Amino acid sequence: MSDSRRLSSLLLSAAVLQVLSGAVYSQENAGPAAGGLEEVVVTAARREENLSKVPISVSAYTQKALDERDVRTVDDIARLTPGVSFNRIQNASSAVADISIRGISSDAGSGATGIYIDDTPIQSRAVVGGIGSSAFPAIFDLERVEVLRGPQGTLFGAGSEGGTVRFITPQPSTQKYASYARADASFTAGGTPNYEAGAAFNAPLVQDKLGLRISGSYRHDGGYVNRIDFRTGNYLEKDSNWADTKVFRAALAYKPTENVTITPSFYYQDQYFNDSSVYWEEFSNPGKHEFNRGVLLANKTSERFSLPALKVDWDFGPVLLTSNTSYYDRTQDNVSDLSSFEAAVWTGNPYFPPGMYAPSYNDTSQKSFTQELRLQSQDQNARFTWLVGAFYQRAKQHHHERVEDLFLPDLFFENTGENFDDVFPGGLYEGRYTVKIDPIDTVDKQLAFFGQADYKLTDKLKLTAGVRYAQTDFSIHAVYAGPIVGPVADDSGTKSADPVTPKFAISYQASDDTLLYANAAKGFRSGGYNNPVASACGVSTTGAPIPGTDLGDMGLTNRPALFEDDTVWSYEVGGKSRMLDGRLQLDASAYVIEWSDIQFGYNLPHCGFTFTTNAGSATSRGFELALQARPVDPLILGLAIGYIDAKYDETVFAPSGAATPPPLGTKAVVSKDDRIVVNPWTVSFTGEWDFEMLTREAYFRLNYDYRAGLDDDLPWQNPVNGSYDATLPGTPDVSDLSLKLGVRVGDADIALFVDNATDEHPQLFRSHSTSSSPLYSNVTVRPRTVGVTAIYRY
Repeated sequence: MSDSRRLSSLLLSAAVLQVLSGAVYSQENAGPAAGGLEEVVVTAARREENLSKVPISVSAYTQKALDERDVRTVDDIARLTPGVSFNRIQNASSAVADISIRGISSDAGSGATGIYIDDTPIQSRAVVGGIGSSAFPAIFDLERVEVLRGPQGTLFGAGSEGGTVRFITPQPSTQKYASYARADASFTAGGTPNYEAGAAFNAPLVQDKLGLRISGSYRHDGGYVNRIDFRTGNYLEKDSNWADTKVFRAALAYKPTENVTITPSFYYQDQYFNDSSVYWEEFSNPGKHEFNRGVLLANKTSERFSLPALKVDWDFGPVLLTSNTSYYDRTQDNVSDLSSFEAAVWTGNPYFPPGMYAPSYNDTSQKSFTQELRLQSQDQNARFTWLVGAFYQRAKQHHHERVEDLFLPDLFFENTGENFDDVFPGGLYEGRYTVKIDPIDTVDKQLAFFGQADYKLTDKLKLTAGVRYAQTDFSIHAVYAGPIVGPVADDSGTKSADPVTPKFAISYQASDDTLLYANAAKGFRSGGYNNPVASACGVSTTGAPIPGTDLGDMGLTNRPALFEDDTVWSYEVGGKSRMLDGRLQLDASAYVIEWSDIQFGYNLPHCGFTFTTNAGSATSRGFELALQARPVDPLILGLAIGYIDAKYDETVFAPSGAATPPPLGTKAVVSKDDRIVVNPWTVSFTGEWDFEMLTREAYFRLNYDYRAGLDDDLPWQNPVNGSYDATLPGTPDVSDLSLKLGVRVGDADIALFVDNATDEHPQLFRSHSTSSSPLYSNVTVRPRTVGVTAIYRY
């Protein structure tokens, strides 16, 4: 670390320690009080611990907390979690999503954030146009969700470079009956209704020997974006961006002996997105809830995954042996209409001829086998505790893209006057296909060994050290052809790495209710392969860059075939405290992250294609602060604040690592002090007041979430960068106010709610097909939604 970075870390450390020192004094001098806040138990360190005792930055949400905040999707979790960003801005499909923690983004290459269902990682590697990015489970019948900030490579592997999001399901009980049900119905302004129903049930089939938990849910999210004929304004399909989600889970707990528990489980999810949520600015009026897009075909996506797993826990007394075996099988089928893109690329005019459509068929599958073994000590009061394990995964992805354009010859005849056969000789067009990629197959293999140990120097001071050693192998085979990418080509590539990701920490239990800690950890993400780009981007067959093209301006003759691994080192200090007999909880952390060889999704602005390259180094600095208080029994208040200052450290040209300086005028990939696209400030406030209404226990809840935008110094706003586009703004401020009025009747909770109560419609991400296209697309949040929800928990 440089001296300035060390100074920043020390200043942040001092600030946190000062706050928590005051917290210790307050706790030790506070009088007794009743009605403390609930304490959450997590497994962030692969063992059950109270959240206040875990020496890393974690946000955890129980099933009850998720219901209280009306959390239905991972989008909602990101909205209320400091330091986490999430978006669905891809034009082709609303199923495509990106998530980042503390500015470590996952919009290029393999995922930078680990996504887990119980003990199984399910993140995937993005392929053509982002199709095939990671799936996320629906939020129903979950015991809790844990968001672990910072590198988690020691315990959670190479896919957890920036952090990990864990979706933890309830385990079946062999001792007691339990049930859970949730239903809601709501109406979106300018759109169609939304509704959901689901139930879960646990039964001890044989007392203390055999238990079953089964659950299922169905959710319909109504549409609010219309598909129109942009020439006449007539509807082709009103409110077309609706979606359906079906989830089923079953788990069985079998205890053949007192010390062994065998838990087979099966998780299945089926999602259907009828159309994209992207709208065309020119033909929309957000203030009147008119969101329109002008293509003939709906951008439909079907996504299904199943996850059978077998977990075995063997309790040997002093140690616990855990085995988890799973097979993740996912398919995603997408069709999207690229008419405006095709017309913009080939003719410079995105307003395609009447009747034209250009369907892009994308078929993606992901099949991952995972096996993990862990052996760990069980006496958490011992001076020395430890955990060791082994991990193996083989993840195979298949992708097939076909862009069919029967109208392409007419575009050339009518707009260019050229003879089509002269433009594409040798049968490249084949009468149908503009692009044909058939297929892309990738295989990621990982074999890893890991361990972590804690040693108490004193009753209050503890040292932690951990390390993970992995062998990673990536291979790809791609066959592609067509007018855009050229003659038939058979391409393949491999990459291997042997990453070592250590972790070091020191923690001080100042009192039973106050913990101070500091840690340093390394994260790793494997490199990969770039799909071909259009010849119009400046693909050269002469060995020399073509001036005036996107690639040529960067000194390139083609896209880089491969991109390299990237890594982070994270330095964090923090503390957690419970005060006033549990009526006040404080969780604070500050960090500096050094990111090297960044995998960066580079946009070629004139031809509309992208590739991934390595963009040097960046530094992300920030903090998170979470407060929860119960000043009087009927009132609970919560405040969570996050700040991220993430910038690139150097100006980088492609190809990265060139031995000689680039020629004068060569465009950069990124420039020094360009900002990473992430919300710098996030604020989440919640307040609940309990009262009596008609002899029933009632409550009023208010939730307010705010995310600050960026209006300058982004890579596409810098004229020296190749992605410069003066017409694209920064990212906007986003705020959301939700209100809820409910009544509790026995084990049931019935409430009226309003989401996006102020009916905000921020323009989240403006884009266009090429830098010369006058047709701009955007995306916004769901308009004001009013409804009723009912929950039963026994």
